[in-house]
Amino acid sequence: MEEGWGKSVEDELWKYGEGELWEVGGEIEERRRRDYARQVGVVAELWSRTPGAKDDRRAMVTDLMRRWKLTRGQGRELLRHAELFRSRQIREAAGAGVLSRLHLNVIGKTLDEAPEVDRDKVEAVLLENAVEFDGARLKAIGLRILQLLDQDGKAPDDRELARPERELSVETRRDGSVVIRGRIDAEAGAGLEALLSPLAKPTSGKDSRTLVERQGDALVEIIGMAAASEDLPVEGGERPHLALTMSMAEFEQRKATARIEGGGVLNVHSVRRIGCDSKVMRVILGRGRRCWMWGGPGGRSRGRSGRR
Repeated sequence: MEEGWGKSVEDELWKYGEGELWEVGGEIEERRRRDYARQVGVVAELWSRTPGAKDDRRAMVTDLMRRWKLTRGQGRELLRHAELFRSRQIREAAGAGVLSRLHLNVIGKTLDEAPEVDRDKVEAVLLENAVEFDGARLKAIGLRILQLLDQDGKAPDDRELARPERELSVETRRDGSVVIRGRIDAEAGAGLEALLSPLAKPTSGKDSRTLVERQGDALVEIIGMAAASEDLPVEGGERPHLALTMSMAEFEQRKATARIEGGGVLNVHSVRRIGCDSKVMRVILGRGRRCWMWGGPGGRSRGRSGRR
């Protein structure tokens, strides 16, 4: 089929059956991998004509950016892959269309971390598995290989034991959704995986959620469980809570947004969902939006402005 495909942009895709379209797409992917391998081969030849020093590396990346209109990241990736082409086996597998860019990234990173005496064996195992598995699965295989080669792992120093590497970035977007980025140490990570795993399983054979979506839902469940826990710390005499502020008129008309204590906003539909499982406190504001009266399940109080 490859012979008659791509002769002109006027090819009429509707004439192809579903099986033929999948076959054509696969051929295009293999051809793209082979083309990329040829490009990497060109970079490998150019790189072999330099001394290979640190300054040469910077100059090569700059030339790739300028001449081929690449980003810095793409230029660096090309050069890393070109260095892998010193291996005849990797070069041939890439040329045959077996290796994607992600495959090459995984192979390079795994070989960098593997003991030098084991690198040939590790390379052979990775290339064998690359024929069958995609880059994501190959990455898991590479991590497993490294674990088997160094089962004791790196011994932590006193500083790592006293203060493990943990960081969390929580960014609130304009629509009120939250982007979470971070890293935790291996022990805490194992605990997180143990919590996520049972909650992130498909609910049935018809569950169409991706793994990432199921893990997101599982994290929200864990947050809910933690919020309901009696072991949560107390702040200001109360367990941690989320304070949302908006006028009653806006709430009833489903307009505008609520202000979140500590910064950020939330749309009214989200506020209504949260309100289904929350305490509601009425706050009456006087002039200058100063608190005049507030009241909740525990009673009612007047602010200073209310006693004028």
